[in-house]
Amino acid sequence: MKNIKILSILLSLFILSCSEQGKVDYDVIHVDFSKSQPLNLAEMVKSISVIPLETNDSCLIKRIASMQVQDGMMYINNDRNEVMLFDKHGKFVRSTHSLLGQGPEDYTGAPSMYIDEKGTIGIYENFIPRIREYDKNLHLTRSYNVNVPDSTRSAMEWRCHAKLTDDVYIINDPKDFYFYSVKQEKVLETIHFDYPDLIGITSLFRLARYNGSLYYSHSYPCDTLYRVDSSSLSLQPAVVYDFGGESVDVSKIDRGMSADYYMNYLMQTKNIVVMDKFRLQDIDICYFLKDGFYIACQKKGGKVNVYKQGENCTLPVPTAVEGNKFYYAATPGKIDKYIDTKLMDMQDIQRLKLVNEDDNQVIICYELR
Repeated sequence: MKNIKILSILLSLFILSCSEQGKVDYDVIHVDFSKSQPLNLAEMVKSISVIPLETNDSCLIKRIASMQVQDGMMYINNDRNEVMLFDKHGKFVRSTHSLLGQGPEDYTGAPSMYIDEKGTIGIYENFIPRIREYDKNLHLTRSYNVNVPDSTRSAMEWRCHAKLTDDVYIINDPKDFYFYSVKQEKVLETIHFDYPDLIGITSLFRLARYNGSLYYSHSYPCDTLYRVDSSSLSLQPAVVYDFGGESVDVSKIDRGMSADYYMNYLMQTKNIVVMDKFRLQDIDICYFLKDGFYIACQKKGGKVNVYKQGENCTLPVPTAVEGNKFYYAATPGKIDKYIDTKLMDMQDIQRLKLVNEDDNQVIICYELR
């Protein structure tokens, strides 16, 4: 009898172990395209505010290549040459421009940047390649030459990076994902993505930090948003968007296509083309194409809503994200594309009247519901 009890306990533990191993550790969001409705911006956006960026000879912006927001502070990659910092009111704070050069503490260009939780500015120089980090006073604190495999020039130009831990950095070509140790000066793990040899442009947010975790989205159409796992050096599914088998399967696209034909295929296909995906504090959002531009969103524990964007009512892909806020950078002549005065207070409306045509960009902030 005693042996039977022991056997029963062991069997129960084995079944429990198998159950735990088979547990799905990601969210599946089922998107019913047939239930889409026209977008009403007020249903998704609580308020819109505007932040005109200061304009003077010390902080003229040529082109915003990328932007990150950290505690409301706005870090702007100006034309892949310098990182500029503006405070939450748009006042210019500092720029790395004086460090652009060949000196011992300089950098040669800023094709990729990241900002950590301490406000450290990280710059990845593609063609050396090298990582340089500067503190809030723009003092060089860390510098690492990076030994990663050679790549094509076009892929290197699209290379991005992020800091995963104090030792491990992510270097991402469109088709290769490297976990790189700066202490060991070597690649610890490589993930290769096998898809047509074309640079996808359907996702602008390949590496992004949401709620303290680093996430990855393929640059080509993909239904999955991945979490970058520092313990296993792997990509773990975080959110999978289920379109009922109607989304584009990139692995089935003809490998002999030209770049122009590839993009034309994505625009003409009857399948759903999944674009950028965001995991915010309280809401998951996915952009996709299907005879028009759509958004699927789900609040935590809530139902999935699908909205079709209209010509006069849109929620564009943001320039930057923090918390539950979308940030957009607009030139003065294109501000109207991003604002809805019904969601703005009078102070912000009046502030826009002071913006001149030749001023720096205006940052428009959407606080989502």
